[in-house]
Amino acid sequence: MTVFADDPLTFAKDGFNEDEKMFFRIFSPEKQFESPAEFVFDESSGLNSGWFVNEGISIVSGLKTTSTGPSGFVTLLPEIYPNPTSGWVTVSNIQENTNLVLFDVHGQEVYQVKNASNLSKINLEGFPKGVYMLKMINLGGAYSAKIVVK
Repeated sequence: MTVFADDPLTFAKDGFNEDEKMFFRIFSPEKQFESPAEFVFDESSGLNSGWFVNEGISIVSGLKTTSTGPSGFVTLLPEIYPNPTSGWVTVSNIQENTNLVLFDVHGQEVYQVKNASNLSKINLEGFPKGVYMLKMINLGGAYSAKIVVK
């Protein structure tokens, strides 16, 4: 990602000012979903505070995202790791009473867990290599994520 400084020769604000805090959001047009994003900066670069510096270069080493639920409260997005996998996969940050349903590339249901706990493990050993879609469904809605079996 590239961010630019404000151009002082224009009337409109079209970039960041020196020492301005940078805030980011991620938008998914297909789901009409927006969430705040927090970059994790590499400590070795020296520019790791999240404040804009003219002609500075920061190295992003990670990204933390959250979503705003129906009640307006910020909730953590589910995490799936390791991904890709050749065995067990862990699904964390899921709400109570969430059903996990795994589909193959043809849309066939190949695995299901009802009322999964916050930290669920799925055994994918012996599954054919390929891309699978994990759908997490609860009263708040549904969330889908891709899992690659190698």
